[in-house]
Amino acid sequence: MKLNDGSKTFECLYKSAEHAIQFDTMKGNGRYTFFIVNRIEYSSVSAVKDHTENDSSLLLKSLKGERYKQFETDPRMVKLIGKLTPAARF
Repeated sequence: MKLNDGSKTFECLYKSAEHAIQFDTMKGNGRYTFFIVNRIEYSSVSAVKDHTENDSSLLLKSLKGERYKQFETDPRMVKLIGKLTPAARF
């Protein structure tokens, strides 16, 4: 990614938001089959973490921080924050 490439930045942020929302809204246990280990179960409930917020709220908190201050009025940022807000649990 090149320096000052705003469109690439938002492309990556949108992907990050999609993954956070999908993980946070996952129903029950997700079952993943790997090549070597075929019985791994993983869910947002059983995940080991050191925070009480979900991934959407952590990303939302980061987007509202100083690092992204320059984009706060950008329509893409407004859209991204609007997308994350319903899934965020603080």
